[in-house]
Amino acid sequence: MLRRRRESNRVFRGSHLSTSEERTGTTSSSSVPNPLVVFACYAGLFVVACIPIFSFASLPLGDVLNHAARVYILNNLENDQILQTFYTVHWDLFSFQSTDLLLPPLARWFGLETAVRLFTATTFALLIAGTVAVHRALFGRVTLWPAGAFLFLYNFPLISGQISFLFSTGLSLLLFAAWIATERWPRVVRIPVFAAASFGLMLCHFFALAAYGLLIMVFTLARARRAPTWGQRLRELVEAGLPFLPSGICFLSSFGQAVDGPTSYGGISNKLVALLAGTANYGRWPDFLMTFVIIIALWWLIRRKGIVVATGMRLPVFALLLAAIAMPNLLRGVFAADLRLPCLLYFLLVAVTEVRLEGRRYAVAFVAGVFSLLLLRVGTTVVLWSDLEAGYREFRVADQALDRGSRVAVTPAPYWNISCFAVIDRQVFLPVLATTATPLAFTGAARDLYSDTLARSRIVRWHPASPAFASVGPETVRQVEQVAQRITEADGFSSTIDWSDWPERFDYLIDFHSGRPGNPVPALLTEVSRGSYFAIYRIHPPPR
Repeated sequence: MLRRRRESNRVFRGSHLSTSEERTGTTSSSSVPNPLVVFACYAGLFVVACIPIFSFASLPLGDVLNHAARVYILNNLENDQILQTFYTVHWDLFSFQSTDLLLPPLARWFGLETAVRLFTATTFALLIAGTVAVHRALFGRVTLWPAGAFLFLYNFPLISGQISFLFSTGLSLLLFAAWIATERWPRVVRIPVFAAASFGLMLCHFFALAAYGLLIMVFTLARARRAPTWGQRLRELVEAGLPFLPSGICFLSSFGQAVDGPTSYGGISNKLVALLAGTANYGRWPDFLMTFVIIIALWWLIRRKGIVVATGMRLPVFALLLAAIAMPNLLRGVFAADLRLPCLLYFLLVAVTEVRLEGRRYAVAFVAGVFSLLLLRVGTTVVLWSDLEAGYREFRVADQALDRGSRVAVTPAPYWNISCFAVIDRQVFLPVLATTATPLAFTGAARDLYSDTLARSRIVRWHPASPAFASVGPETVRQVEQVAQRITEADGFSSTIDWSDWPERFDYLIDFHSGRPGNPVPALLTEVSRGSYFAIYRIHPPPR
């Protein structure tokens, strides 16, 4: 019985040892440096990683601006009658993400911009802590190797603003480490604790829960194969599955109601972007240099047989890889769904592997290499974000021309979700705000924009219904339809907004012309403000 227990524990600890090390029960002391040195390295890397986060007032992280605008509405809706005209709040299962739970109180305490920066830094801390925790649970010690995960913090999901998922991914890694570490807990304690934890993870992000569930079940399956009897194997699988029962029932009963839209697998280019999600963000030369250096380093380690995978983790990694390949690019209207699992895999692969650094020279070289690559990433990110923030400042100066509480239509922008600043600055109605799987909803007047047809499948035709626009000529109708088509083609995949009659429904148009200015509908638009890449127009009926 004691021998069976030791063999079972080998799944978690010591399974990475070489044959000679297993005989002696020891490892190379050089692979376990002084804890103070390890802590100093991690602390230094974390400070460097956070430099861009705390260097800018508004982080240019794609959908983060949409999250920020939603947080502003949630915090001010009760006392702002203008916002109440267009927006309402509807809390339900899967109607929120971790940002909707945590950012509003943070914004009340520290201000919106500081709250976003703190949430992002916390996300970094969770991803690194989760990677280190899984490594510690599997190998029984903390070494310098998990510090390599710092190179994957500025990943493509972060740049695209999937901050809620990344936050929840860090939580899922910590929960996975805790599941491994609590293997000897009594079932009557372990199952309820992890059932509550799984339910909390579901509330933070349903994709993170699904990935965590797959990881736990396949890991348990890999371990159960070593059990001596079928009864013991079944007990281990049931014990692993029971914590997911409450969250699984809620997931199956409510997910389809909260998230609904088309599904599309995507092309080769989408899968290539997903494959490089951990190292490629803006598609610039530093991305390719970092990817190349990491591949060369891994090739060198594999040739020297210096990198090993923890026993019991090959199957979970392979299962996540298959799930990542099978994941559609567009899942029920959720865009870039196939970026999420590959990003988790980058951190997981660091966590479940170990490198024996024979001697101080290799340890110093590894730490120096990680610091150098991270400094390169941070430096180029600061340069890129400086240009992006300049564009943000230019827009926020210009959007003061908008009347408070006005209705604003927006053409496709070169800066993701930049028009969301108008909600924060001028409390406008902006239909491009995300309402899928969020607590934000539009009021009755704003819901009139919706139809029974997906926006992207619509052929735009404008037939003026308002008497004020009845006198428009054919050329003006054609120009209006061209603008509506541009907006429609860039609209969300699950959107059913009918943009054909935008002059009759909105007060302003923000036209992002990307340096090629020109009034798109001269008869109906009067410019009130402009920037280097956009113009703001007041919409009015044609002159009599």
